[in-house]
Amino acid sequence: MPLTVLFSGGHGRTRQWSASLLKGAYMSRSSSADSEKDITRRFVRRLLGEVRQPVAYRPDWLITTDGAASVFITYAHDDGLFYDVSDSDLTEWSRYQRAFVVFLMGCHSNGLVVPVSELRLRLASADRIPSAKYGDFKLHVVRTNSGLAFREIEGWELSGFLNNYFSLVAENTTGH
Repeated sequence: MPLTVLFSGGHGRTRQWSASLLKGAYMSRSSSADSEKDITRRFVRRLLGEVRQPVAYRPDWLITTDGAASVFITYAHDDGLFYDVSDSDLTEWSRYQRAFVVFLMGCHSNGLVVPVSELRLRLASADRIPSAKYGDFKLHVVRTNSGLAFREIEGWELSGFLNNYFSLVAENTTGH
């Protein structure tokens, strides 16, 4: 049975998505970081509809043409789930009504879809500050007894964000 998701942006349009679409029916096998991110970009484009790339040299940053949503896709190899997230990027992305970072973990079918607002809040609550040299946060995804977490942010269980692409198209995405 198809699931109807309300497309955000004030247009009042609805679209129907089957569970198989969101579980990877449009995602094929690949072997490199670039191809994994490309598959994910195409998937995000299908979910959000019309999007644009606001900065020519950053193909992994997409925003909806109505400016309501921003998505940034980043990748780490499965054997070392390490990410650099720029503080200035988080500030820029948070200007959008709905903003997300997709942390790909080794392949397109394993991604944490994390709201930027919640990430910023958790970083601040954990007293994390960007590196003095580069102005970025160093984040490591680790597997815990209860699921997934950022090593640098104690007590934040991330499993609820795993492949949660529904949050990209939901009207209200306040996080978990």
